[in-house]
Amino acid sequence: MTLKEDLKTCIKERLTEKASPLFLKRALDALELAADKESLTSAAERVCRMISLFIDTELAHEMSETLKTRLVKKT
Repeated sequence: MTLKEDLKTCIKERLTEKASPLFLKRALDALELAADKESLTSAAERVCRMISLFIDTELAHEMSETLKTRLVKKT
């Protein structure tokens, strides 16, 4: 599994029941456009800001920590 696929799977698992299909699609599209690790990091931060604004700030913080950990672990 690639890093991008791993991050997308993590987001799907956490947001499937909490977010609308449109929100989930936008979040996954943000990651899909990323080409390298730096852009993946930026996309993950953008997704967490979206979660914070539209869903829940605690969930956004948890997701931020989880995604950062996965980004570091896979490198």
